[in-house]
Amino acid sequence: MSVPGAKRLIICANDAGALAERRRHCVFELFRQHVRAGLPVAELLSWGPVSNWFDEHSLFDAAKYSAVPVARVPGQAFFMLKPNLPGASDAAIYLRVSPGIRTDQLLALISGDTRDPKLKELRIVEVEFSEPK
Repeated sequence: MSVPGAKRLIICANDAGALAERRRHCVFELFRQHVRAGLPVAELLSWGPVSNWFDEHSLFDAAKYSAVPVARVPGQAFFMLKPNLPGASDAAIYLRVSPGIRTDQLLALISGDTRDPKLKELRIVEVEFSEPK
């Protein structure tokens, strides 16, 4: 499925010749403008090459943090995405997903492993942002 505007933001975020802050801004704008509650994770992945934004250095289980901007709901998991781009930034995207899964399972799905039927049904149920002022 093609989402108007999403492709432009994905191209911007993946442009190695662009400044890191510009690329980071494009990642955040993609999530801010196009990722809504109920969106299947697989659909997000179908919009374009976003899987390289997620790895063990950029995606974290947010349950270990005391304060996060997403609701803590039993049976759901929440993650912090800090885009793996050059330059330091404390900016993060928080995703709550259902059903609850582990970080390694989410990374497997993002990497293209869809053997587990639970992963195929994974949906984003909340998106929030933490950006330094």
